[in-house]
Amino acid sequence: MATDRPDHIMIRKRPFSHAKICELLSPYLSRERAQRINDVIQNRTRSIVTVVEGITNYGNVSAVMRTAEALGFFEVHVVTSDQPYKQSRRTSQGAEKWLDVKRWRKSAECIGDLKERGYQIAVADSGSDAVPLSRVDFLRKTAIVLGNEVEGVSEDFRAASDVVCRIDMIGFVESYNIS
Repeated sequence: MATDRPDHIMIRKRPFSHAKICELLSPYLSRERAQRINDVIQNRTRSIVTVVEGITNYGNVSAVMRTAEALGFFEVHVVTSDQPYKQSRRTSQGAEKWLDVKRWRKSAECIGDLKERGYQIAVADSGSDAVPLSRVDFLRKTAIVLGNEVEGVSEDFRAASDVVCRIDMIGFVESYNIS
């Protein structure tokens, strides 16, 4: 089961607070770099998290991670598929090292964790029951669930969803590429 980050980090069996680690490392950072790190941290959010479920192309998972990090989301949940992943570190551009990535073997475990922590589940889908993304209440903590490239989200996530949403398209194509 995934857990939230601890309030300290163990180094050689000794606990160090995040503040203490920052204090110890600060002499090794330029003022500009330290300011950039602080700016990014101040704008991180856990009020919106991304869930990718059953994705078979790891390049797509990496691309979602990169987008989530760029938007300031801090947490990404990956519900694994039985399919082997095609690795693509180049696509993510290292985004995963700035994210809290939680990995799950079963959708039900991920759903339970999100619901327990008070997230509404917004399943992305192009079906007729989907509302425009602009109608999702993002004032509530929200988990945006993106499904498999071929089959979409699982029945587990659909049944647990609070809202099914879509990003409207103006062009001729019928669906977005998850990446």
